[in-house]
Amino acid sequence: MKSVQSSLMEAGFEPVSTDMRDQDAIDLQDLARSLWDGRFVVLFCALLFGAIALFIASQITPTYTSISKVLLDPRESVLMEGQQVVGNLELSDQVVASEIAIMRSNLFIEEVIGAVDAKYPDILYAIDPAAEDPSFVALMISEIKALLPFLSDDAPALTEAQIRARVDRLIWAVRKNTSASRNSESFTITIAAKTPDPALSAALAGTIADVYIDQQLETRQSTASQANRWIKSRISDLAQQVEDAEAAVEDYRANSFDNFGTSLDLVSRRVEQLNDQLIQTRIDLVVAETQYKETASLFRQRGFETLGTMVTSNLIDDLMSQRARLQQADAQWAKRFDEEHFKRVELKERITDIEDELNREFERALVAQRNEVEIARTRVQTMVTSLDEAESQYLAISRATNGLRQLERSANAARVAHTELLGRFAETSTQEQFQQAEARLIERAVASSRPSAPRPKLMTVIGLFVGAAIGFGIVVFRSLVQGTYRTMSDLEKDAGLPALSALEERNWTSYAQALKDLQSDPYGPVAESLKSIRNQLRLARDDGDSESVAFLSAVQDEGKTVMSALLASQIEKSDKLVIVVDCDLRQNSLQSEFGWKMAHDLGDVIRGKCDVLDAVYADTGLGFDVLASRAAGQDGKDQITTEWLHEVIEELKRYYDLVIVNCPPILPVADATSVAQAVDKHVMLVRHDDTPRNALKRALTVLRRANIRVSGLVMNRMDPKEAARMGSTYQYGNKARGVFANV
Repeated sequence: MKSVQSSLMEAGFEPVSTDMRDQDAIDLQDLARSLWDGRFVVLFCALLFGAIALFIASQITPTYTSISKVLLDPRESVLMEGQQVVGNLELSDQVVASEIAIMRSNLFIEEVIGAVDAKYPDILYAIDPAAEDPSFVALMISEIKALLPFLSDDAPALTEAQIRARVDRLIWAVRKNTSASRNSESFTITIAAKTPDPALSAALAGTIADVYIDQQLETRQSTASQANRWIKSRISDLAQQVEDAEAAVEDYRANSFDNFGTSLDLVSRRVEQLNDQLIQTRIDLVVAETQYKETASLFRQRGFETLGTMVTSNLIDDLMSQRARLQQADAQWAKRFDEEHFKRVELKERITDIEDELNREFERALVAQRNEVEIARTRVQTMVTSLDEAESQYLAISRATNGLRQLERSANAARVAHTELLGRFAETSTQEQFQQAEARLIERAVASSRPSAPRPKLMTVIGLFVGAAIGFGIVVFRSLVQGTYRTMSDLEKDAGLPALSALEERNWTSYAQALKDLQSDPYGPVAESLKSIRNQLRLARDDGDSESVAFLSAVQDEGKTVMSALLASQIEKSDKLVIVVDCDLRQNSLQSEFGWKMAHDLGDVIRGKCDVLDAVYADTGLGFDVLASRAAGQDGKDQITTEWLHEVIEELKRYYDLVIVNCPPILPVADATSVAQAVDKHVMLVRHDDTPRNALKRALTVLRRANIRVSGLVMNRMDPKEAARMGSTYQYGNKARGVFANV
């Protein structure tokens, strides 16, 4: 059995590539055309969703937003030196988050509610969940009571439970309608309030900021005041402690003086003095001993001449002066006389006497130095004894005054603490007067004149865009997953067969009108499409034998009958004998349209009541003959076999140049393949944007299994705009016509 593509090649047709990559590719031009064709769908969806968004916006209660901003100021104002009683916040992300949490706490919001109620009475009624619009009757009663004072009565006071319930409701409502957030990485907190009342929004946003700042200032002042009171109380306690400690010290000292006759301070000073004197005396002793030993040693070894000024006195100085004068005189006499001269002998005797006297004086001086050494030694011993006695007395008194020292330490500590607290009290008293909040208001809340939500224009624009996007998606989805054929190229790729031509959609209401349109416009798009089919199939050639061609379709209402009639009428103009055999006995469309008075019909031929030529109806007035049944649904349709129909067609080919067979649809009618097998050439009709893809594929599969060769495809009833895009236009006369290319 030959394949469809091999049969097409034998007939002179090139098979179309069925590469899956080409089938899966997206034709951007086709997609753009689909979008343009579906522009009204996009517009409708956009308008629909825009209208819905506008309607929703009109039904939403408008809300007004007010914003206030506070800045957590990290800068410190130093008014005086010293440590602050209340430390400043060290700002960080965690601290800012904590401050926002404070603003959202129920205790803080409760304070805000109290402040709003005090400043703006009854303004919170707008967000109270328990508040309901009064009924008409209640409004009338309240109006009557307002007009008649004697009927008016004071509203009953709320109980504590009702007040608590109202506050709890309002806490929830305020949390719902307000927000506090940090601005980016700054230390600014934005407070936003969104309510149906612009005045309420401004009141909430402004009051939250004011209460937060006031609460900070009050907390700092309260802490500073509490610290100041504590310091003041502590100063009084320490002053009494200092007084008591000093009195105890004085009493202890008086008792100690009575017991020892002196005080520890006096003994301590005496010990210090004796110690200093002992040191100096010992130094003097060492100096005296050293001087005596050195002087005595030099005197005994070398005489008094080596002592120099180590030992001095007035007498020694006089003797030394006399000796020096005598020695000088002797030196003068020695220049002229020898030692035997009486004058020099006299001078020598006198010098000897003076030296003897000097020796005796130096001896007496050494004795005096030795006596001084002994005196210094005695003084040292005496001072040591006195110092030992003083130290013993000091130790005795010191052991007895341990309690005094303890009392003195306690008194001193109390005195120091008292002095420090006095200075601290002066600082805290000043700081208490200059406390500042750590936050400051940088943007106040104002009542908005326009609602922040809903925004009808924005919602409408968003609705338009959303609708347009949905419409766009619908159009794209339909274009990408369409189950029908919109272009001839798509048809060729999917079916793997050549598309011979395409006939555009016309407003024909009958077969007669279609044939009349063809006759009146012999060079129009329909005529050109029919010529293209004839030329590509090589039908009714002058140098060829008679042929038969069948128009097939996967399902009904594909236009097989009108295509058969139009092709027969077009070929008949070339002086060719053409006959149309209507084998779709279930519809019998031609006979039903024209109502010919037939002596015999196709049913008679099937049943053997007449010959084929006797059943041919030639007086159609259409230019071609017809072999059809008188009425639709006649018996005999199940008796059509391929062999019998082949004999009938061969008989007709002896008299006609072209036999056109109108076959029933392949999928609904079981004997469609039997009819098609008896025909020489086959053309499959596909209705533009109507024939299901799966139906065409199943029909081609049925034909392939029946070994029926399909010569080509014809797209019928194509949208004129799509047809114009697929073809080209040319001017002939005064009309612009489209010529369809074989795509």
